[in-house]
Amino acid sequence: SGRRLHVLSWNVAGWPTCNKTIRKFHPSIEAWLEKHQVDIFCLQEVKIAEKKLKETPAEFCANLENFDTFWACCDHSEKRGFNGVATFARKGLTCKADSTPLNNAALDCEGRCIYTDHGKFVIFNVYVPNDAGGARLPLKVRFLRALRARMCAAREAGKHVILVGDLNISRRKEDLPVRSRCITLSRLFSDQRVPDATAVDETLLARLRLDMTRHWAAAFGLASRGRVEQQTVTNNKVRFRVRVTLNGETVTLGEPFETRRAAEHLYDMNEYGETDEETGERLVVEPGGRLCVATIHEVMNKLANVYWSDAQLRALGDAYGEPYSAPACLHWLNALVLQEDRMHDCFSELHPAARNRFTCWAQYKNRRYENRGARIDYTLVDDALFAHVVEGAPLSVGPSAGPGGTGEPQDKVILIESSDKEEEEE
Repeated sequence: SGRRLHVLSWNVAGWPTCNKTIRKFHPSIEAWLEKHQVDIFCLQEVKIAEKKLKETPAEFCANLENFDTFWACCDHSEKRGFNGVATFARKGLTCKADSTPLNNAALDCEGRCIYTDHGKFVIFNVYVPNDAGGARLPLKVRFLRALRARMCAAREAGKHVILVGDLNISRRKEDLPVRSRCITLSRLFSDQRVPDATAVDETLLARLRLDMTRHWAAAFGLASRGRVEQQTVTNNKVRFRVRVTLNGETVTLGEPFETRRAAEHLYDMNEYGETDEETGERLVVEPGGRLCVATIHEVMNKLANVYWSDAQLRALGDAYGEPYSAPACLHWLNALVLQEDRMHDCFSELHPAARNRFTCWAQYKNRRYENRGARIDYTLVDDALFAHVVEGAPLSVGPSAGPGGTGEPQDKVILIESSDKEEEEE
């Protein structure tokens, strides 16, 4: 068979730290890349200012002997040294590269996309903007649309497309822990399962729905009238908590919030959105009428004295659970990129039975140890390439002890097997 090409993608959440950690255990970055037989290494969130990169390239492994390195650093005046993506490719594999491929200064200046041309195929290595609670959703949608337009243009030029990186989208309920999945209450009460509902224990689900019918209205009514109180925590930081009075005792709900507004909206089930000031388009941030499994369970447990087992919570999340990403982002990824453009989500297709496989965790809350995260990082390939994708090494189970970053590299591995001599040489 032809030579295999190993493409590795990793959100390192700070390349300087990750780079140093790798070099504690390996002679060099190149030795580590050789150990894993990596041909193309795509990094996201490198967090390096372009000035520093130019002054001390060796510090960041930008001048390797056997790899060309291509960088897109954040040039935004207020965010220099943040974001950033980089692609390392074995010498001879890359025809050209572009650090501003979206042809839009507002979208390219944050260092969120780098394009590399490898002959018959191209790679878009991206770090898509976060919604920031909805405030940056218009920017995110504009970025996604520009990215797709650029990928379509590459196909029109005769190239196959690979898209890797942090999309900041969880596209399926399986990409979230059960407790983080959203439940539309009207679906639950009418027993309208989500289209991809998983088979569940109907007895457990029936008992849960009966509990909701009996107690939800009163319990939620009390929760929604809760008062927001300010408290001082470690290092004199101010946090806000939601509290209610039940039978003469104070009950605290939810986690500490950094802003009063966030606490006030803990039980807000109204639809809300943001308007793109450039286009006038209104984008839905939260469709409304839904809460996450954890919030529903807490209200029922603390205010109605109803406790559900882990098995019941799984049944709830499998039958009615939905991802919480904004509708426009889900449509972009699921309907346009995967269906219309016929790209393949390598992880979900190679590991269809995988559960609780995440790539991002709230590190400062130690959520990685608990494995309460989300899968927001992807390797997507065009239909013509997917026939040559080979499953990588077996995935480890449970929290990882691997070095730094928001994802383990072995979860991002694809191997593309060349189908002819010409591809082998590229």
